[in-house]
Amino acid sequence: MDATEAKQKNHGGVGTYFSNGSSTKNSGCGASIETNSCEDMCYARDCGSDLKRNPYRRSKPRRTDLLENKKHTIRYLIYDMYANKEHVTLDTLLAVIKLKDLCDLGRTSLFYALKEMGFKFKMTNSRRGSCEQSHVVSMRNVFLRKYIRNLESEIPHDFVFLDETWVFSRGATKHGKRYIIIHAGGRNGFIEGSSLIFSSTNKSFDYHDNMNAELFEKWFEESFLKKLAQPSIIVLDNASYHTRKSEKIPRASSTKEEISNWLKMKNRPFDVWNRCVTHTEEIIKDTFNREKIIDDVRPLVFTVNTGSDEESDYLSESDNDA
Repeated sequence: MDATEAKQKNHGGVGTYFSNGSSTKNSGCGASIETNSCEDMCYARDCGSDLKRNPYRRSKPRRTDLLENKKHTIRYLIYDMYANKEHVTLDTLLAVIKLKDLCDLGRTSLFYALKEMGFKFKMTNSRRGSCEQSHVVSMRNVFLRKYIRNLESEIPHDFVFLDETWVFSRGATKHGKRYIIIHAGGRNGFIEGSSLIFSSTNKSFDYHDNMNAELFEKWFEESFLKKLAQPSIIVLDNASYHTRKSEKIPRASSTKEEISNWLKMKNRPFDVWNRCVTHTEEIIKDTFNREKIIDDVRPLVFTVNTGSDEESDYLSESDNDA
């Protein structure tokens, strides 16, 4: 039994009728039509069955979700490159990052990571360079001025820095249970009894997803502030749970019930607000009707200098006589 007969036997003998492979038929109009054998189609079907795509895609963490220490290291790399008068681009910065083996980033991921860190590219002298946004530089200058002003004052206050991080129970990354740690400290070291450690229940790559404003405020008021021995200046980052709004102001997309409850909380009668809305709607309708009238008015067309030269000469002579 040769290879062709074995293949036909495996396919249930369907290839015995079309054993000659591809063939050519002549149609009535003189054109030839090439047909494939059933054997080839069955073989292609069997080969394609092994190439099915897996419908379940494994979710990967965003490459821009870098750790804070990695972001600070990249930021200082940019500062050092500018201090050494090196041209900072995505390619040059990516080469330095790979040389120091900081993190595994691609060119596009590095671009979005720099954007989240407050950097942008702009054109200077027909060359593109990476620089920080103006509002980020301004805020840092304001902080440094306040920092120096406090140090030069008669009674300087101590600075206390607080932040959050994570650690795994087995030490290695992504091995064991993950714990979130919140702590604060200053020039004299960590503040005793002010730490907060709890296990993470969220499997997100970013540990900030395990924190919320209620948990942070409870720790801040009940544990942290009570452990401060003297008035201090507290320094913290701009995480979302650090800057929660104490009052949610209604928007245009808010429901009528939400707006009514907010007005009651502010001791503003709902009927007064309703009258204001009605008055505003009347003004809008009146303005719309006026614009509609203006649009309906037919334009006036004036024709200038359409007469003959004799008429213009006659008019000029009559003006001179007058």
